[in-house]
Amino acid sequence: MIAAIYEAVIRPGRFGAFLEIWRDHISEVLAAPVDLDKTGPEIEIDPELAAHFKRAHEILDRLGRSQPEAGLADRVARSGGFVMVADGRGRVISAGGEARAALGGSDRIAALEVTLSARSRSVLEDLVAGLRDGAFETDARVLIREDAPRHLIARAEPGEEPLLVIEALDYHWGPQAEQMLTDSFGLSRAEVGVVRGLMAGLSLREIAGQTGRSEHTVRNQAKSVLAKTGAPGQTDLIRLVAYLIKTEPGATPGGSGREPLQSQIMEMKSGLRMQVLSVGPADGYPLIFLHGMQDGVSPIEALHRRFHDRGYRVIAPVRPGFGQSDPVSDARKALDIFTSHVAEMTERMELHRPVILAHLGGAISGHVLTGLLHGRTAGMVVVGGAVPIIRRRDLNSMAAYQRSAAYTARYAPALLPMVLRLGMAQIDSRDFDDLVHGIFPPGSHDHDVIRRLDLVGWIRSGYCFSVQQSYLGFLGDAHFAVRDWRSLIPQPAAPVILLHGARDPVITPEMARAFAEGRDNVDLRLIKNAGQLIVYEHPDLVLDALDELTGRAAASN
Repeated sequence: MIAAIYEAVIRPGRFGAFLEIWRDHISEVLAAPVDLDKTGPEIEIDPELAAHFKRAHEILDRLGRSQPEAGLADRVARSGGFVMVADGRGRVISAGGEARAALGGSDRIAALEVTLSARSRSVLEDLVAGLRDGAFETDARVLIREDAPRHLIARAEPGEEPLLVIEALDYHWGPQAEQMLTDSFGLSRAEVGVVRGLMAGLSLREIAGQTGRSEHTVRNQAKSVLAKTGAPGQTDLIRLVAYLIKTEPGATPGGSGREPLQSQIMEMKSGLRMQVLSVGPADGYPLIFLHGMQDGVSPIEALHRRFHDRGYRVIAPVRPGFGQSDPVSDARKALDIFTSHVAEMTERMELHRPVILAHLGGAISGHVLTGLLHGRTAGMVVVGGAVPIIRRRDLNSMAAYQRSAAYTARYAPALLPMVLRLGMAQIDSRDFDDLVHGIFPPGSHDHDVIRRLDLVGWIRSGYCFSVQQSYLGFLGDAHFAVRDWRSLIPQPAAPVILLHGARDPVITPEMARAFAEGRDNVDLRLIKNAGQLIVYEHPDLVLDALDELTGRAAASN
């Protein structure tokens, strides 16, 4: 056990092995003939072992947090636009929504090449080869496609493993574009020619060859263009020009780099700050999204277009300790503080009868809010939501990873911070896929959903959101997840539709039925072929339930 603790400190990828040994250790203690369900929730931890937990935590704190090496890939995966990242082996490691569609399910850059002009195909092959051989240039190149989007910008991203970033451009070159560049920046005819060549996908050397000028002259002209336009580099210049001469109103150059969510920080009456994220039309029907700890706000980022099409304005208050919301050191107070914050936000933003959408761990706050906002909300849809896990047999029915965390939260809460800190190290590392495989093991329904819908990027970005500051948000969730919080729900409560997957690895159908039984406001709907990831796998079921509560389904019929 002690060896596993320190190995996980040094090698974050060993977090799963540590959890397995730790789970076995607690199971051995629990095997003693003592009914902990009656005598008390905590077990006695050997003082020497507790000291090693504490020391490991101190080491992690001294080491600090490493920046996620896949940060670029995360940002790309969260984009709905045409953007992708590839490595020197020609493998696409991350792609935005439109790019994934263009690749047709392939993870090879060759799937993009078939849509390029012959010349652009050759350029792309050279760029990939340059990455592979370590002889790449950071100058951007424009690629021409036969399909929309017609123009792409490709550039190398230096690093320990250089990557190739390809994103869409939105522009149309013409006489008006050339005149605009001359009028706006005072570019000479030759300098405009350099810009035109770059936008056509030529390298500076190729521009020199086509114009009969020396490469030295063309490079000097390119430097002059950068100075006059204020662009820091060639990539920024191409984006700037594409933005200035685009013909499609409101389009975003590249379709990547911009998050669909708007963020603000609200100063609450409690003296704490709460981050509030939003997306959708300002005049849309107000929907309050309560995030879980598994994937944070990724569901509304991934599905923001669907919410927009249904006419919902999504407002996502961020729970204490998550994202940029101030943490609450006492986990027992976090629930009360957050629900009071949301009630205050609803008043200040003048949200008229908002509908609540609670995802996974966000359901605990949601159930309390259905009572606090009774008469002021249309109700709540819970997706794969939490129910009280208070019996040991319920803990034992969980998947292995989740059971380890639940055991710790229930029986050894003093050691939970170190366990969560080790998990943070794996989230920050390049071994994140191992964490996903531990939570959703191969062969499980949700593992297949993640592969089929390419959700790893969304799940990782959600976890990174959750531990942006630390693990304090997780502590609050873990405290209530293994305790009976039903008495905290004010009565009467607004109507609740509980969508629950029959293959959920944490909450069994029997546990969900036991929670709904006797609660007149809860309508449990078991989804036979679903696990925890209902919001991604069956988004229309979620949206239809929201429409049902708001009366929008009846209005549209």
